[in-house]
Amino acid sequence: MADLLNKALKQHVMENKKIKFLKERIDTFTNKTDEIQLFLLDDTVDLNELVLFCKEVKQQKLHGAMFHVFVFFDNENYAEFPKNPITAGYTPDGESEVMKHIKAVYMYNQVNQYSKLSLYDKNALESLLEEISI
Repeated sequence: MADLLNKALKQHVMENKKIKFLKERIDTFTNKTDEIQLFLLDDTVDLNELVLFCKEVKQQKLHGAMFHVFVFFDNENYAEFPKNPITAGYTPDGESEVMKHIKAVYMYNQVNQYSKLSLYDKNALESLLEEISI
């Protein structure tokens, strides 16, 4: 069932054309599964479209994962997974070039329902973040 929902979401993204799915990584630890997906944002994507996309993600149980991270880039060439899979966060030490191309990060924890979209005016390295609860 989770695979069908995942395919449905990817199909929605493919039809949208403004948010392009790039790749995913699923990490399984002793008692949990985390999913990180990377996306490319078209220049024309507005805040409402991104919030709607995240709300749709929240309603689906992709891969049965407990923790979902969706990272949105402005340049496909810099779309890399974070070096630390446990925190799913990027750091300026060694990942600054990648951070310069991150426009937004959505994190969702299915267990405690934590659901936030972090937006960056310029990028994740040089801007203050604005958080929106989803």
